[in-house]
Amino acid sequence: MKLVNKDPDGNGEICFWGRTVFMGYLNMEEKTREVFDEDGWLHSGDIGKMDTDGFLQVTSRIKGPTMKIKRHAILEKYKDVIETFYSG
Repeated sequence: MKLVNKDPDGNGEICFWGRTVFMGYLNMEEKTREVFDEDGWLHSGDIGKMDTDGFLQVTSRIKGPTMKIKRHAILEKYKDVIETFYSG
């Protein structure tokens, strides 16, 4: 995971690379080319930054709805699962 095009506050687009990243949209080559760069990084369209503890915070989206209310409700509902995932 990396952040690209970071602003002065450290917010940048969240990108992923690796074997676990999906290989593309089925029968949608143009859409697949839109989300992957020439080095194989998937550009998620999400904006985020790393906090002081090294955790990723998703702060907004480049385009489309941000769904902040739903995201916080979902995070609260599954808080124990998320904490277990992050703590190892």
